[in-house]
Amino acid sequence: MRVVNLRSWLHLTLAALLIPLAALSAAGQQRPDSAHVTQLLQQARGEAARLATEADALSSYTRSAVTWESHSSQIQVITDHINQLGKTVESLNDAKGEASDWQQQAIDHVTPLAQELASDIQTTINHLNENKTRLRSAPYTEYVKANAENSQQLANLIRDYVSYGQAKVKYEELSDKLGTPR
Repeated sequence: MRVVNLRSWLHLTLAALLIPLAALSAAGQQRPDSAHVTQLLQQARGEAARLATEADALSSYTRSAVTWESHSSQIQVITDHINQLGKTVESLNDAKGEASDWQQQAIDHVTPLAQELASDIQTTINHLNENKTRLRSAPYTEYVKANAENSQQLANLIRDYVSYGQAKVKYEELSDKLGTPR
C-alpha cells in the first residue's frame, strides 16, 4: 500500500487559504459561493470526522489482543464511512459547475485524497483477509496507522475548507455592514 503524505497537501492547502480575500476580489467578478456545495462540504466534514474516529479506533486494536473478527467488524464500519464520503464527494463533483473558485479548489483537493484513502483501506482489508493471525505486526499495523493518520488529515482538510467558507461569509457580511470595499 502506498502511504499518502497528506501533510504536504494540507500545508499547501492552508497556504492557499491564507490568500487575502481582498486579493481574490481584485481578480474581478467571481461566481458566488454555492449554497448546495457549502452544504455538501459540511456534510463531507461530518463524514470525514466520523471516518477518522473509526480509523483511529481500529488503530488502537493493533495494540491490544482483539480478535480478527473485531478488526473485520471495525473495518466494515470504516468501509461504510468511506463509501458514504465517496458518495458525497461524487455529489460535490457533480455540483462543481455551480461552485465558486475556492469551492472548486476544495473539490479538486478532496477528491483524489478521498479516492486514495479508499484504495488504501481496500489494501488493508485484503491484507487482513490474507493474514488473520498477524494483527499486531507489520505491514498490517502500518496500513492501519497510515489509514488513521490519512483519515484525520483528510478530515482536517475538509474542516479547514468549511472554516474558510464560514470566515468568507462573515467577512462579506461585515464588509457590507460597514460599507467597506471588498
